[in-house]
Amino acid sequence: MSSRRSNLMKASGLASAPVNRQTEREKAEAMALAEVERLSDMRRQKSERLRRLRLAQESE
Repeated sequence: MSSRRSNLMKASGLASAPVNRQTEREKAEAMALAEVERLSDMRRQKSERLRRLRLAQESE
């Protein structure tokens, strides 16, 4: 399990519940949160790369 998903599960209280008591919905929610965070990180990185590219082009 990725540390990001693990942290999200801890934050949502899922990690403290026994695995066999977690509902499919809780698991799906934790996975969805992890995916949202992953996509947000990708978007942030893309924005940063574009910003750097623009700065480099302006300084030429």
